Amino acid sequence: MAVPHLAQALDMISKVPQFVILFASLILCMIGIVSAQTKLDDPEDVRKNIFWNQLYAKGGKSLYCARPFTEKNRRMEPSYIFPLSDIRRYMDCGTPRQCVRESESYRFAASDLHNIYPALSRIALDRRNAQFGELGDVPEKFPRLNCDYRSQYKVTEPADNIKGDIARALLYMQLTYGLRFPVSIPIEVIIAWNELDLPDEKEKARNNLVESIQGTRNPYVDNPEQVNELKHNGAISLSQLRTKIIK
Repeated sequence: MAVPHLAQALDMISKVPQFVILFASLILCMIGIVSAQTKLDDPEDVRKNIFWNQLYAKGGKSLYCARPFTEKNRRMEPSYIFPLSDIRRYMDCGTPRQCVRESESYRFAASDLHNIYPALSRIALDRRNAQFGELGDVPEKFPRLNCDYRSQYKVTEPADNIKGDIARALLYMQLTYGLRFPVSIPIEVIIAWNELDLPDEKEKARNNLVESIQGTRNPYVDNPEQVNELKHNGAISLSQLRTKIIK
C-alpha cells in the first residue's frame, strides 16, 4: 500500500522544478515528516458514523463557538479545517465521486480525524469552501452567536483562543498529505497563530483519542515548538516555496 504523501510527491516530480523538490525535502527533514493514517479510507462512514460514535461518543463542544452537545444532532456538523474542495484541487483527482473512487490518497486525507471538528451547522456551511486568514476590522459574521467568527470573500478568521488548533491542523495536513497552504494564510500567520494559542488539555486529549481510532498523532500538538523551527529555519523561504509551487 502506498503512503499518500509519498505518492503525491512522486506525482509532483514531473510538474515541479527539481530544485524546488530538493528544497522542500530539506525543509521536511528539518521539521520532521509526519506519517499519513491508512486505517480509515471511507470519508462518508467517517463523517456519518466514526466521527460521532467514536471520536465524540461522549459529546463535546463545537470548535468555533464552544457550544456543548451530548450527541449527534441537526445543529452540529463535521467541519473540515483543510476543506475537502481544496484537497481535491491540490490532488487533482476530479469530482468528489471520482476522488473517492480513484484516489487512495484522497480517501485517507478526507477521512483523517485530525482535520475534522464539530461546528454549528451555519458555520460549517460558511466554512465549507472557505480558507483561513486574517481579516482585520471585519465585523462578526453571526453576531447573535457571539463566537468572534469573521468571514468575508471566502476567507474566515476564528477567535484567538482556537487559532492554534487550526494552525496545527493545517500544518499536519500540509506535511502529511503534501497539500499546499491556502494562499490566504501565509506561513508567518500560521506560526503566529500557533504561538498565540498553545495546546491545552482538551486538544491534547483529542489527539490521544484520534490516535486510538486511526493510529496516528498530530506531532504539533505534542510539540508545538516544532512549528517555531520554521521561523528559525527560514519561514520566509518556505512561504516563497509555497508560492512557487502554486505558480
